[in-house]
Amino acid sequence: MSRGLIHDVRLAFALLTAVPVGTAVPEPGKRAHAADHFVLVGGFFSCVGLVVAWLANTGLGVPQSELLGLSLVAAWAALSRGLHWDGLADVADAWTVVPERRHSVMKDSHVGAFGVLAIVVVFGVQSMSLAVVLSNGGLGALAVCAGVPIYGRLAASIAAWLGRPLRSDGLGASVIGRPGFGAVVSVLVVAIVSVVSVQSGFASSASLVVGLGSALVVPHVIANHIGGVNGDVMGASVVLTELLAAMAAAAAVTFR
Repeated sequence: MSRGLIHDVRLAFALLTAVPVGTAVPEPGKRAHAADHFVLVGGFFSCVGLVVAWLANTGLGVPQSELLGLSLVAAWAALSRGLHWDGLADVADAWTVVPERRHSVMKDSHVGAFGVLAIVVVFGVQSMSLAVVLSNGGLGALAVCAGVPIYGRLAASIAAWLGRPLRSDGLGASVIGRPGFGAVVSVLVVAIVSVVSVQSGFASSASLVVGLGSALVVPHVIANHIGGVNGDVMGASVVLTELLAAMAAAAAVTFR
């Protein structure tokens, strides 16, 4: 593995997780290809999801599944330092203001009413959706809990690959651009998850279809409304894609 590739992988984990990988920062004047490896970060979050789904498969009842669903979303949020949720709140606060104020609203460290509401609703619905999946158990629950964080990080990668920077400075701008060779690994990871999900049942297949579709559509919708891509847009794309993938799986379990 080349030095540049190692740096980009470290940067991906430094940007999206609380894992102590050192002071990985973009090199001055050089675009980093960290977005090529966001899916690998999703794989790290998948490991947590697999552990929780395994616990659910030990025969826990519905109340315990609800607690596990809440705990899983909380664990994912903690492992990301709440970064994506902060992005969701900033995008929600900026969504309804006039275009001239959106940039300043997103830079404001204070969270407004729309931001709080977005966090509460999304956190609650995602937790309940995963609880439904976990209560059903089986290979489907394992595949869903492994796939959801990967679809979310794929959304951040797509935002970086296809979007235009909202600002010329900042960490967000430093990772935006066409994918490099390292993106091949991300494609392979998504392909493996897709095969496993299709083989694991209807719920995981539904989550796969909606998750991949959301990863393509959600970043575009947000960036088109906000005016470009930055770290907040990528973070909001992660959370909303995870939400939709989890809801699809829960709907498949409930109405099948």
